[in-house]
Amino acid sequence: MVFPSDERRRRRHATRQPATVRFDDKLRSEGCALAVMHQVAERKFGTETADRLAEWLKKLRREDVTNPEPTRVVGEWLFECESGETLLDRVEGLCEPSAPGDGAATD
Repeated sequence: MVFPSDERRRRRHATRQPATVRFDDKLRSEGCALAVMHQVAERKFGTETADRLAEWLKKLRREDVTNPEPTRVVGEWLFECESGETLLDRVEGLCEPSAPGDGAATD
């Protein structure tokens, strides 16, 4: 037995267009991710480190807003790093890669 409500639901689903992610939706979700990262950094390392991290993340985002990879990497570092200084050093290195011959150690 088919109920009228089932038939309406079937027709409604049959006419749906595939979901697309709009650019502003992507930015909004990344903004939420950045806010969560700030909260995690604040709880783990304190307000000063969290605020400095937020500045670096803004810089990364301005450099290439379409690339989510740096945000993902920094999110992993939030859990790996034992100190706020270690985290900020890594993020700073991500923002400003060392130039060859500047004395940075290479492996």
